[in-house]
Amino acid sequence: MPAVRHARRRRRRLLAALACTLSSANGLTIPVIDKAERAARATLAKWSLEDAKLRRQVQRELRAEALREEALREEGVVGQSVDPEVSGVIQQLSSWAGRVLDEEEYRAARIVESQGAVVRPADAPLDVRGPLGDLEASLSKPIELEEAWANTLDALTQLFASIKQEVDRMISSENTRTERSQALGARLRPLDAPPSLLGDLEGFVDAVYREERARVDSSTIRPQDLPAKRRGPLARAERWLTSFLAEVDRYEKKRANIIKKVAKRPMEAAPESAAGKTERFVNGLARGPMMFRIMVKRVVELLDATVLPNEYDDDPEAEAAFDAALKRGPRR
Repeated sequence: MPAVRHARRRRRRLLAALACTLSSANGLTIPVIDKAERAARATLAKWSLEDAKLRRQVQRELRAEALREEALREEGVVGQSVDPEVSGVIQQLSSWAGRVLDEEEYRAARIVESQGAVVRPADAPLDVRGPLGDLEASLSKPIELEEAWANTLDALTQLFASIKQEVDRMISSENTRTERSQALGARLRPLDAPPSLLGDLEGFVDAVYREERARVDSSTIRPQDLPAKRRGPLARAERWLTSFLAEVDRYEKKRANIIKKVAKRPMEAAPESAAGKTERFVNGLARGPMMFRIMVKRVVELLDATVLPNEYDDDPEAEAAFDAALKRGPRR
């Protein structure tokens, strides 16, 4: 009997697994799991809308702060200026990120309205669709082989044409350089010939070499610390990257300060809530290793410190010096 009972159980499990497989293949869903997914999706969408509300408030504060800084800069109170190229790159990145966030805000609102239904970025209207929607729409578009083949041929044709043009330019430049070298009786460099890829490459390498040579001769550590007349490609790249990172750091610090003003932390706003308790626990957990690191660093500093001399260092075994050290009261 137990063997028969176990066989029946195995048969039931096999039938249940087969039914689940068939339902998944036919696009059917299990109601309980589907309901849980919709609830989780709706909850995440609500959190996204709350984040979007906070983000818009922070953006208003940032715009107001930028206007105040611009007014102070015009009055000459604030002399700090940003590289226009760096500012342009940051504005482009901010614009792209803003479009993505606006697109996701619209999608989150539609998910909340539909009580957790799936809303794809490509389903948004054209006036709301952002980079994600455009990308999904382009990828989900059916591929036409003839059009794709024609586009590939056009791209290859343009590539080969540009390569041929550059090769012809190099050949013409080298022929001119050879003629001038024979006429002058001296070998000319590609840099001294008409512009070509070889000349541009040699100019770049020569500029980097001169820059590094000047940096070594002047014992300068960073290329951007060289005088203006000796700076080369590395110094310009480093100065641009340094300016970019400094501007991003300044922007993020400003944004963090504004967030602290407009939104309190959970451990401050609702310390007894789940979020407040979690943040307090994580905060304490993170501070523990930091305090331990500070303690170890201080102990190492004390161990490496120089011992101050005392009055019986010269003769540690002298009883008189030891007694004098233990004697209280003013010494004569």
